[in-house]
Amino acid sequence: DGFSVYASIPGKVTVCEKDRIIIENDMSQKTAESDSNKPKTIDDINYESLIEYSRRYGVTGAYSGVPLYRKISGAYGKCSRIIINCIESDPYSGHVRALVCAHAKEIVLGAKILMIGMGVKKCVFALGASYSAAASAIKEHISDIPGMVIAGIKEKYPVGNEYLLL
Repeated sequence: DGFSVYASIPGKVTVCEKDRIIIENDMSQKTAESDSNKPKTIDDINYESLIEYSRRYGVTGAYSGVPLYRKISGAYGKCSRIIINCIESDPYSGHVRALVCAHAKEIVLGAKILMIGMGVKKCVFALGASYSAAASAIKEHISDIPGMVIAGIKEKYPVGNEYLLL
């Protein structure tokens, strides 16, 4: 359906199957062209640009692989809040917590972009109740953004599953 996938190397696609793509690196070290039509500031974002750019740049769900534009295309004007799932699927795992701690600023900015593009006034960051470092990292960046809150969720397998979390 026109969904784009970007690779970290330039070259020729030699295999394209359901579960893998193999690229023969041509070693040309090309860089992507600048996109002069992109919104200049976060306030220039709207629903149409959110759909266009998430589609053009291949933004997908981390676990599902479902394109973001598909997830949000039916929700515009119908949802009252966004839930950012920062829960480990396995409570003994730690990779989500590590990512939240390392990239809290980017996660909050992405949530703000979603809020603006979707016209939503409330965003909930679902974190495990014991994720104190991750909660602190998120709190540092949401303190001046109205409508953003943290919800501490009791960790229990498999609460990280989005359907169970909801």
